[in-house]
Amino acid sequence: MHPQRIALEIERVGRERLGLTAADRIYASSKLFFAYPLANCIFTGLKVGATIILDPQWPTAQGVVASIMARRANVLFSVPSLYRNLLKEGLAGQLAQCGVRLYVSAGEALPATLRDEWKRQLVAVRPLRSVTGTALTCKPSTSATALSCRQTCSSAWKAAAGASPGATIR
Repeated sequence: MHPQRIALEIERVGRERLGLTAADRIYASSKLFFAYPLANCIFTGLKVGATIILDPQWPTAQGVVASIMARRANVLFSVPSLYRNLLKEGLAGQLAQCGVRLYVSAGEALPATLRDEWKRQLVAVRPLRSVTGTALTCKPSTSATALSCRQTCSSAWKAAAGASPGATIR
């Protein structure tokens, strides 16, 4: 478990280290029962006032590209295996063309060979950033599906203190 004091640092890390702003539209391919997307997408996104894009579908390279294009995400949090599949299926270039400005990899170590191949194939694209220390798994107390979990989380945020300034909860 992360200590609760991480909430004090999440905004600073998002703004200073990753350059996240309220203008960003954040998409994380991993599901929210993993600490990596929970911390980086939900917690950090809410703190900086960014738009958070949730997807009930299990991530595939094609599905992630389709979701990012349809929802106009400009920040992608994912894991090395998905980045590898984006390259393998020839889909990574589409992300750059639709406006993704930041690619962050975590959850597992980013192999140097994958980072180098990303740079080689996508010279005009910002490089992959690797983040460490978020490989924990959060276990939900219910067996809710991603969609019902999304609705539950949305209701919980509305019932809590409210959105961060500039954030809208729907």
